[in-house]
Amino acid sequence: MPHAYEAFGLTLLSDFAGPRLAPSRDRPADVTIREREVPRPGPDRQDTFVFSAGTEDVFLSWPQVGKFLVRAGREVDVETAPGGACLRHLPLLGPVMAMLLHQRDRFVLHASAVLVNGRGVAFLGDKGTGKSTTASAVLASGGALLSDDVVAVEPSEANGFQVPAAYPFVKLDPRSGSLLDAVEGILREDLAPDLPKQRHVLPAGSFAAGPAALAAIFALERGPLRLRPLPPPEGLRVLLRYAYASRFGAAAFGPERAARQLRQVSRIASSVPIFRLTIPDGLGRLGEAVELVRRACG
Repeated sequence: MPHAYEAFGLTLLSDFAGPRLAPSRDRPADVTIREREVPRPGPDRQDTFVFSAGTEDVFLSWPQVGKFLVRAGREVDVETAPGGACLRHLPLLGPVMAMLLHQRDRFVLHASAVLVNGRGVAFLGDKGTGKSTTASAVLASGGALLSDDVVAVEPSEANGFQVPAAYPFVKLDPRSGSLLDAVEGILREDLAPDLPKQRHVLPAGSFAAGPAALAAIFALERGPLRLRPLPPPEGLRVLLRYAYASRFGAAAFGPERAARQLRQVSRIASSVPIFRLTIPDGLGRLGEAVELVRRACG
């Protein structure tokens, strides 16, 4: 029997049990996720990651996990590799979901997003700059999670932009996970065998109940603690750099979708404050960094 969940403001009807996903409130499905044979486009390459994009579909394949076909922002077909069931949720809830949202004309960032003073804040940056760690420091100080790793930005009814709530967990290594020791009701689970990070499942009060207006975006770097605002042209370059689809190169963008996304990104950069936040290595000054974020958000 299919499983029904809610994430990113969508109802997902899936052949697979989702790890800690919010159950659906009996709404029609926006997205169906099915186990079925997935044809491989082009030469059969069994030993490497493969990405291929057409007009209405995207193919992704990982040798140890399986093959995924994303169609028109509404369907995901999955052919699980032998022994890949324990890893399947990682791409399915990460890059596969990111490409589905991309097909639905959301602007998707490789980022983490939380509630600060009741409004959405996104942290983006290169690997190792502390996106999930900084988000967890906000959670430890009373904030709530919107999304970890995949952040969708969409127009709001108030003529601004909002971030929908995704999954009620954040992925952290044990050191960063210690930030959440003070969160009552936190549950820790292994992501998959032999992976160093854990899934930190949040109690209801630490996960956003719905979408939140996007108040600010912070591009993270390592270095002496400092916060500075970015002018819109520099903010635009930052957003394009950390767009999730950019990880897959030009193949992820058809001409029409690329033009629509560029217009959307330009609107975001001109209407949402974007900052460069530099944070030293380690956890010692994260409290000060969180205070800078709160002040910037008013």
